[in-house]
Amino acid sequence: MAKKQSEETEEFREASSEELVGKRPQELVDLYLRRSKKRETVETLKQHARDLRREMDRQGLTVRKVWLEQRSASKAHVRRLKLEGAMAAVMAGEVKTLAVWKTDRFDRRGMAAIGGALDEFDRRKARLYVLQENLDSSQPGTRIVFAILAERARDEIKDLTLRVTTGKTAARTAGRWPGGRTPYGVQSPRGSGRVEPHPAEYRHARRIADALLTGESAMAVAHVLNEEGIRTRDGALWDARTITRMVRSTAWAGLLPEKRRLHDEFDQPLDVWIPSEEPVRDTEGRPVVIGHGVVTRGSGCASWPPWSSDSPATVEAHAVNVPTPPCSAESSPARAARAP
Repeated sequence: MAKKQSEETEEFREASSEELVGKRPQELVDLYLRRSKKRETVETLKQHARDLRREMDRQGLTVRKVWLEQRSASKAHVRRLKLEGAMAAVMAGEVKTLAVWKTDRFDRRGMAAIGGALDEFDRRKARLYVLQENLDSSQPGTRIVFAILAERARDEIKDLTLRVTTGKTAARTAGRWPGGRTPYGVQSPRGSGRVEPHPAEYRHARRIADALLTGESAMAVAHVLNEEGIRTRDGALWDARTITRMVRSTAWAGLLPEKRRLHDEFDQPLDVWIPSEEPVRDTEGRPVVIGHGVVTRGSGCASWPPWSSDSPATVEAHAVNVPTPPCSAESSPARAARAP
């Protein structure tokens, strides 16, 4: 089994101490691999590693370390720790070559970002090598090519961001779920634009709602769920914070959530959206309904204030209530007894 595991990770392995004996930094190279799309598999990265190893072997260099990353190369607020590590190795003189499969896998933030990196390489007589474009930063005339490719990558990501943002804005305007992760207990089938009960989670989410409405604390509810072996969607233990955040989600009440976009210090919009506890409202001020949540608006059962600053167990005056379907024959007597 150990042999099989070694074979599976051969492309990403680090050089052994024996392989590094007597090697100077000029004879060593680090590889930086970035998974740019979620649909790309590990096999894609393995192929990139094989391609780079083949070329580095042709150049007579020994691969010292492979840095694997799955972070955006275009968002200024996202720290890419693996790239930082790879750059630090070059800055410290541990290696003199950093190799990447394609320019946009290294950076998509434009000429200024990649130009700064090339300046650091030049100062240390190191080089950046890009396989697909066959670019070597130590060679004359390549800097302008790096700049053009970096700006093209930056424009491509800006166009993609615009298309995605426009699509989400249109979805909100049309009263549709704009995509993304739904809270525990509900799901949104692909392309439907609606939310509906999650077949495996809904009954547990209903239990959480019922318990809170009877006055139990979020901590007590979390304890019971954990004791029964019920886990979050990610397989983690429940805690009070997770439950509080979940029940305050407007999508948990079948309503379209409002989101606020963050801006940088120059008032430029960032690709960072902060969810709000307020729902999107129509022209008449009514919350926009996008389906059936764990609790929904106006059914006449127990009150529910998912966007209130008060405790769900103590507020009775809000207009978001448990829906009629959950007040079914199986559980309606107990719930009816608690209804105001």
